[in-house]
Amino acid sequence: MHHDNSKDCPTRFPLLAFTLGAVVIFASRATAEGSGDAAKPTDALAEIVVTARKTTETVQTIPISITALSAGQIEASGVTSAQGIAQLVPGMAIASVGPGQAYYEIRGLSSGGGEAPTVGFYLDELSISPPLGSTNGKVEIDPELYDLQRAEVLRGPQGTLYGAGSMGGTIKFVATPPQLSVFNASAESILSGTKGGGVNYAEKGMVNLPLIDDKVALRIVGSYGHDSGYVDRIVVPNFPLETNPSPTYFGLTRGNVVGVPGSQVYKGVNYADTTTARASLLIKPTDGLTITPSVF
Repeated sequence: MHHDNSKDCPTRFPLLAFTLGAVVIFASRATAEGSGDAAKPTDALAEIVVTARKTTETVQTIPISITALSAGQIEASGVTSAQGIAQLVPGMAIASVGPGQAYYEIRGLSSGGGEAPTVGFYLDELSISPPLGSTNGKVEIDPELYDLQRAEVLRGPQGTLYGAGSMGGTIKFVATPPQLSVFNASAESILSGTKGGGVNYAEKGMVNLPLIDDKVALRIVGSYGHDSGYVDRIVVPNFPLETNPSPTYFGLTRGNVVGVPGSQVYKGVNYADTTTARASLLIKPTDGLTITPSVF
């Protein structure tokens, strides 16, 4: 007797799909369980090595209030200056006082307050805080962060390790050191615009040169940036203008100074051009001795 299987197809297709789905799920579980150790790093926090206490530690083990940002975090956040760092660090604020200059504040204590700086600022192991008798306030630099290895911000008094001038905290930028046996180079271009101004651009580059294998290496970093201005300066000839006495008003002529014959308008007078250069030489005569002179 002939039997037609066509009537069983609607029942068998869901059963087949369920069976295949179970096989796929089982295979996925077997793969995940078999690769147990390989899956763990994705859930683990990345360790950032810091030298804030003059020794090598990790952020997870250092017993002070610190925020450390790696080069990858800085690059992913699009941060190019210390003012951008303040947006990522709690308890820290920065006020710009001109191109490449800034006031730093940590926990309400400003580097510009009082007779001496209250926030320490370090580039590698070099203190670049302003001196006590600084005539330009307590202004510190706002350095270019390209090719920076990490940024460390220590909150709270740090006088034990960093001396006077660190009552509010200490900011430490660590540049990427030269590599002894690897030639390396990188470049970056940034293009943007300013409302009411013009085009902003920046060009940055780095080159690492091993001079003597495993003994001497040179690393050079340079950048040039242009920030367009948005303030227009109007120069009026024969200023001040003639007075116009009247029974109710006596003073200078008021009105639109641009309309005065002979007026000259200078566009974007608050533009800024910034050039940065950094060079460091790594000398390693023995395994236990490293000498790193640098110029910024």
